[in-house]
Amino acid sequence: MGTRLYKKWISIFAAFSLLILLLTACSSAVEPAGADSSAGSSGTETSESTTTAGTGSMGLTTAEEAEPEPTTEGASTTAGTTQPVAGAPDPTGPAATTEKPTTTKKPTSSQSASQSAGGGSTTTTQPSASGTTMQFRQPGDKNTLGVWWWDISSIKGASGTRYLDFLAANGASEIYLCVDGMRESGGTSYADVRAFVKQAKALGMRVAALSGDVAWINPGNTGFTSYVNKVNGYQEAASADEKFYAMHLDVEPHQHSDFSDNRAKVMQWFADFVLEKAVPAAEEAGMLLEWDIPFWLEDTVEDGSGRTIVLAELMAKSCDTIAIMSYRDTAEAMYNVSKEEIAFAQKYGCKIILGAETKSSEGDPVSYMEEGKAVMASELGKLNAMLLQAFPDRNFGIAVHQVRTWYSLQD
Repeated sequence: MGTRLYKKWISIFAAFSLLILLLTACSSAVEPAGADSSAGSSGTETSESTTTAGTGSMGLTTAEEAEPEPTTEGASTTAGTTQPVAGAPDPTGPAATTEKPTTTKKPTSSQSASQSAGGGSTTTTQPSASGTTMQFRQPGDKNTLGVWWWDISSIKGASGTRYLDFLAANGASEIYLCVDGMRESGGTSYADVRAFVKQAKALGMRVAALSGDVAWINPGNTGFTSYVNKVNGYQEAASADEKFYAMHLDVEPHQHSDFSDNRAKVMQWFADFVLEKAVPAAEEAGMLLEWDIPFWLEDTVEDGSGRTIVLAELMAKSCDTIAIMSYRDTAEAMYNVSKEEIAFAQKYGCKIILGAETKSSEGDPVSYMEEGKAVMASELGKLNAMLLQAFPDRNFGIAVHQVRTWYSLQD
């Protein structure tokens, strides 16, 4: 019995030892897997940390950061986001708005591909440098292309010749030359101006005597009389090919110091000045009367007979030409802000000029400063076509403000 008990215990011990060996083997197989898992967890944290350190705030990769997204800065000629604009605004209310989209910055090639497929911002296609000159007007056309020329001292010497050649290359047909600095002798003399007018005429451009001061509308002011006397004195000494063709006035009532507090009074003073002084002076001098006006002259005033009339209509009825400061940077916008004046011009047979600005601090939509010569040439060509439909007799014009900034405008 003792022997059998001993063998039984030996069997139990052997079985127990085998169980221990099996458990040890299983434990050895599991431990490496656990160690690997722990190492993998640590590695993941390190990898995430490295990725974060190599990206921008939006979690982009370094490669994506190297190609920034285009920034919308508002220069284009297609419809998009609405932005406020200025430029001869109505001083009593907010400036008009126009539809302005997209980016002026040239996208990278990959962005262009993305946008072509329908994604990203829209960009304006820029005309080539060969399209920087005006092509819409041909010599002999009745419709005109004009330019404001404020610095009379620049008519002399190389600068005068350079600007005239530039204007001739663009098909310009008239110049509004500021005569404030013109003197009988010394400085920029009558003789200098006569030589300039003659040179311009030889290139197909006529010249008007530009001036203006809002103080002229004040009762009793004699500033306009001084201007008229100067122009008449010049005309008397000039030959036929040296004469000014028009009095071109830039008297803007909204610049008057009393405008904000007594707009109605100022506007009536302005109307009285037009009818009682400017119109008779031009008629007596045998010259055309041209006037620069903003596109919002909707005030009602009394005409010479005591009847009420919209001021813009009075201007079209009384002047030979009204030049609208339609300062916007697309043909459509320039035309749209001038629709009322266009209608008045059609009604009275008054010539209308739509003006384009080349430099402004009042926002991108006001001028072609950001777009450059090529875009302006393209847009003014479109504007010319629109005006030709409204005025089949070609009694219209387009003008650029002003010669110095137009000349230096980017291509």
